[in-house]
Amino acid sequence: EHLESETRSPMRYNPGRTINGLRSCQKDATTWCARWAQEGCDGEYPDACFAYLEVSNFKASLTTIGAMHWGMRGRFRKIEVHDFYEGPAAELFGDNSVDGWLVTCRTANFPSEPQHCGDSMAPHEGDQTARTCHWFDNRAWNIATKVVTWYDTNMNTVITDATVRSCDPNSWPGCTELCLERSNVFQFTAHSDKFLPEFMSMTANFRFEDDPTISNHIMEFNMRDPASIAGRFGGWMDVDGSVCLHPEWGASIIGSNYDAGEWWYIDDECETISRDDLMWCCPARGKWIASFTMVWDSQLEADLDGNGGDYCDNSFSGASNCPHVGYLSKFGDTDLAVQSVKVMSRAEVVGPIPGVTSSEFFGWYMWLFQGAPVSLVLNWIQVHHEGLLVLALTYPANTNFQITFEAKSSCTPSNFLCTQVYEEATSLSELTTPTGSKQFYVDRSSPDSATLFVRIVQRHDRRLSETTSWVDDFDVPLFSNDYLDALSDRDWGIPLRPFSEPTLTIQADCQTTDGIYCDGGAQPQIIPEKFAL
Repeated sequence: EHLESETRSPMRYNPGRTINGLRSCQKDATTWCARWAQEGCDGEYPDACFAYLEVSNFKASLTTIGAMHWGMRGRFRKIEVHDFYEGPAAELFGDNSVDGWLVTCRTANFPSEPQHCGDSMAPHEGDQTARTCHWFDNRAWNIATKVVTWYDTNMNTVITDATVRSCDPNSWPGCTELCLERSNVFQFTAHSDKFLPEFMSMTANFRFEDDPTISNHIMEFNMRDPASIAGRFGGWMDVDGSVCLHPEWGASIIGSNYDAGEWWYIDDECETISRDDLMWCCPARGKWIASFTMVWDSQLEADLDGNGGDYCDNSFSGASNCPHVGYLSKFGDTDLAVQSVKVMSRAEVVGPIPGVTSSEFFGWYMWLFQGAPVSLVLNWIQVHHEGLLVLALTYPANTNFQITFEAKSSCTPSNFLCTQVYEEATSLSELTTPTGSKQFYVDRSSPDSATLFVRIVQRHDRRLSETTSWVDDFDVPLFSNDYLDALSDRDWGIPLRPFSEPTLTIQADCQTTDGIYCDGGAQPQIIPEKFAL
């Protein structure tokens, strides 16, 4: 796995999906990588002591999987995968980049299908010397094949400079109806209501060759029914529009069109791709993707699978019972039930946001069936430094708020900013420019309700600033090890979300009977308008 010392154990076997196997550190550690340069880390990322598994000039053929990585961090350069079946040609766990990739699903050298081997398990009639056929004998000729598998959670992958050749299943001899239906370039792991995606993937400079109908096979889910949280929130950034087959767009966003309303529909030029219009491809025009998780009801949390309950599980059988608790929409929408995406009791959300170069501003508006939450806690926050994320909720009139952003308890206040209490701005437009600690606004124009707007930013888990003062500048990126920046232009890196901290807590002083929701039940559906920047 890596060098432990110059004199002892020069290499160590990585056993795979275990805690020790997942670590990739410059210095050996029993649990996590060392965290500071003074602990002896002097490599590429001294602040985190990270190391990468480096693989270059690698070729695989006549295999089911081309490249499988089970570690924490990897870099793959000049990779070729040919004549594979089932796939994927790449499934990479952890934080990985692939630069220079040639994939040929079927070459002219692909083996011929075995003689006398069809559906029958018996020796071929008239040739008693032929061996008995088994189910796997003709598997390579009729099984579905995918090129890339996007895993469903806690992974980050950037793939650049890729040539995908002869991967249109319509041109494969022997490809059955099921093979045609399930063979695709990208496959989302979309069966789960427990393990959920964030902004995890980026592509650039994809070329499709000898694939005349590839647009019908760009994307598929590993399971469609029943619709899942993972399926609704699956999306990624296509930096140059090459996967969308629209290079003239430049940066594009690909997102789910399956039981997701119009959540990923962000531009009038958006087009659907893949079978049954499964995904949207849209010009980004300065927009980004962001994510976070929410907690507001302790009983909903206790009922989740993994917390002692059985709701929102990882079932492949469709048996998951995940309560629908509200909606999330973009500013400017007019119909929550049609245009919004469902908020479930496992409330991790991912979606498009405007950026500082966007021509218009919109935020995310959340509306819950049981009413406005008294205490709403956001964590696992992931927002690019050029992205602009504002969350809005409707509360009873005259509600006041205290909003606090806190780093994890190991933060040292003598060296860094560990806690920031937000101040109220005087207008919503103030949240679209650096405003110091003025990070929320309350619209009280309605006599019956108040709409809260909160700007959400990403910060390091152990500190909110490199100094003891708040820094709010769109031109200042996050810390050196907080991006998977495989592209030559660092601004296109994926912002690696921190651990669950820092935590943003929105505390409302509304009248409440149960301590969870403000009294009065569901609030009016007042979706804010978007406006020009």
